[in-house]
Amino acid sequence: MLEEYKNKPVLIIGYGREGRTLFDLLTEAGANVIVHDDKNFEPETIPAALAHLSNIHKFKTIFVSPSVKPTHPIFHMAAETFTPITTSTNLFLETKADKTIAVTGSKGKSTTASLIAHILKTMNYDVAFGGNIGTPLLSLPEAKIYVAELSSYQNKYVTKSPKTIVVTSLFPDHLDYHGNENNYYNDKLNLLQHNPQNIIVNHEDSNLVEQLNKRSIQTVDNPYHIGEEVHSNWLWYQNQKIFNLVFTELRGAHNYSNLKLALNAVEKHINKQIPVHILIEALETFTPLPHRMESIEDPYRQHIFVDDTLATTPQATSATLKTVYKQNPDLKVVLILGGQDRNLPDYKSLQETVTPETFIITLPNNGETILEQLPQIQNSYHAETLDEAVQYVRKHFKQITIVVLSPSAPSYDTHANYEEKSADFKQAIERRLKE
Repeated sequence: MLEEYKNKPVLIIGYGREGRTLFDLLTEAGANVIVHDDKNFEPETIPAALAHLSNIHKFKTIFVSPSVKPTHPIFHMAAETFTPITTSTNLFLETKADKTIAVTGSKGKSTTASLIAHILKTMNYDVAFGGNIGTPLLSLPEAKIYVAELSSYQNKYVTKSPKTIVVTSLFPDHLDYHGNENNYYNDKLNLLQHNPQNIIVNHEDSNLVEQLNKRSIQTVDNPYHIGEEVHSNWLWYQNQKIFNLVFTELRGAHNYSNLKLALNAVEKHINKQIPVHILIEALETFTPLPHRMESIEDPYRQHIFVDDTLATTPQATSATLKTVYKQNPDLKVVLILGGQDRNLPDYKSLQETVTPETFIITLPNNGETILEQLPQIQNSYHAETLDEAVQYVRKHFKQITIVVLSPSAPSYDTHANYEEKSADFKQAIERRLKE
């Protein structure tokens, strides 16, 4: 895989997690690697900073990291000199595509990918799990099956599809990167365009189905479904009732949808049905992801705090609220919103979900912008920090209240990532009330 780069000049644009992994691998393989990272420069100075790469045509390949926007000058420079551009995702799929289950989607991909990996491990398969969720794909150990969570950034330049692909949902996101909705859909669904064997999708997502139909993409049927009415917590396989999901830690219709996709993906990939006793064991032992509807203990036993910092879109927050309202019909809900503004055009799902009685606390930078999309809200407060938000709740809400940090936006404007925002939230909860 890497032998072809020995003694060859290679350029890496972006020196984040994936860029560092790629640098180490290429250097070890004997490539002559040069790295450029824009974080050392102001945006308007980037072209000048790239001037030292005047011999760009001499590079065998340019690797771009997922965070490098399509408007970056490197793409124009490469096109002018006919220099190949690729990604570490492509490098991984060159040799691992036939062993890979890839999960993508606007929301739900982390939980779905985690479920797939957990089910396969319960079945005693040798599994490696990584990608957008954490470990760079090129850092994964050798395994029989790879489970890869892939973002739209990673999908954009893919030239070979994994054997099995799951698409959990599709709605406009990351428009600051992709430019417009159509570009986002094209980039997201590019993963499906290079001869995968199995495509499993959430057929309940009408927009996803519409976009797939426009591209004449064929998907497989799913034998798993959730019962209705009195059986609404039961998982079924065709006409067979399998398991009551109240005995799992999965909560909410959105997670039940993720589960159906995960089960179908496993079966299609290994080409056999999961034994019922293994399926039940996997469901009983699965632990949901941290930062996604995670309960945080309140040392003062005053309120119920929920860390949902992984909910970086209005749709994800909407799914969380549906579950919170259903499980706690008699309790007051305080929703903390806000983060990096990506100029999203549609907050319809949140508008339709949040109740007028919900108290909203907004955070920088776009919390107040989101609130403008929720005219039904009767009471709100703007906090500059999470500490201020939690202190406000402690001071003004004397009855037990559910306090949900579900930003509906990424964390990058005020925090390094969602984990840092979550840690900030937990520290605020532990901090004694300021008098």
